[in-house]
Amino acid sequence: MPIPKPTRPAKRLLLRDVVFAKLRDAIVSGELQPGETISESEVESWANASRTPVREAIDRLAAVGLVDVLPQRGTLVAELDPQRASSSFSLLGELLAVSSRIVVPVATATQRDAVARRTRSVRSAAQLVATDGVFDVLVGVIGNPRLRQAWDELVPHVLRTWTIAPEHAPTLDELDLDGFAAAVTDGDGDRTEVVLRRWFDAHDAHPRTVLDAPAQETI
Repeated sequence: MPIPKPTRPAKRLLLRDVVFAKLRDAIVSGELQPGETISESEVESWANASRTPVREAIDRLAAVGLVDVLPQRGTLVAELDPQRASSSFSLLGELLAVSSRIVVPVATATQRDAVARRTRSVRSAAQLVATDGVFDVLVGVIGNPRLRQAWDELVPHVLRTWTIAPEHAPTLDELDLDGFAAAVTDGDGDRTEVVLRRWFDAHDAHPRTVLDAPAQETI
C-alpha cells in the first residue's frame, strides 16, 4: 500500500548541532569542569565527527560564553559566573512573565495541562529550567522563535551554575507552585504573570553576598 506522506518534513540535525549539544550538556552537567581544556582531536573521537563540525560547535559555544578560545592555550571551559547566571535568570523571568500573560489564555487545554503537570512534579529550581522542565514546556507553548533562541542561549549559564554550585540556586519558597499550576490550567494569563513576577522579583532581591559569592573550587 502507499506510504502516507508526512504532514511536515522531519528536521534534519546537522552534525555540528549534535556536537554542540553534546558539549553543551557535558559543560552544563559538570562533566566538563570550569577551566578544563577541550581537545578538538579528543572531541572528534568522542563525538565521532570530523574537524569541521567540531570547530563549528566550539565556535558556537564560545559565542554563547560557555568556552574560552585563548591563543597559545587552546579551548577552555569557561569559569562559573554566578552574576551572569543571576542576570540571565532575571531576564528570562521578564520574558516569560510577559509572554505567558499573552499566550496562556489562548493556549489549548492540552498545552496548559502539560505545563501544570510539570509544575506539580517540581522539587527544585533546576527542574524549572531543565530540558522538558516547566519553563521549557511553557516556552514551547508560547512558540516564539526569538524567545526560544534567548532561552537556549541563557539557560545553560543558569542551569550550569545551579548544578555545579547549588548554593547559588534560588529556593522555591517564594513561588506558589499550586497557584501557578491553577492559573495556567484556568487559562488566566494575568494571574500567571503575577505569580511568576513575585518569584523572579524575590530572586532579584536575594542577598547579593550569596549571588555574587565566588564559585567554590572543584576538585
